[in-house]
Amino acid sequence: MATARSIWRSTVKLLHWTAFGALIATLVAGNSLPLRVAFSLAVGLWASGTLLFGLSGRPGPALTGALRRLFVPAHALLLALLGLAAAALWSAEPDPLSGSVRTLFLVTLGAGLLHGIFHMWRHTVLNDGALRNMTPRIIHDFL
Repeated sequence: MATARSIWRSTVKLLHWTAFGALIATLVAGNSLPLRVAFSLAVGLWASGTLLFGLSGRPGPALTGALRRLFVPAHALLLALLGLAAAALWSAEPDPLSGSVRTLFLVTLGAGLLHGIFHMWRHTVLNDGALRNMTPRIIHDFL
């Protein structure tokens, strides 16, 4: 029988990719209500679950030193950036996304891209399967 934690791990994958897609779509298409709701719900549920269950990923044994120590704070910072971006959307003008809200979204996207590069490095150089933690099982054969 599935536990709440195992269900949460699967849910985080969905929320992770929903938030990423909604962030990109908002930057491209503007601040529409459906994107605002999708992004805010994904980030809000993700943050709530993380407070309840903790991070779904852990630093693997191959990750050492400063990178290991920074793993949890860096992920918390990313989630905080996503939360700030979601909150900022509700005070922003509709289309197009501009000003400080656009800057916040670009900073969040940049941090997310560094996050993705870091996990690709872990997966390929450390060979710890890091990408399998946040990707759907259907693509695991390609990783």
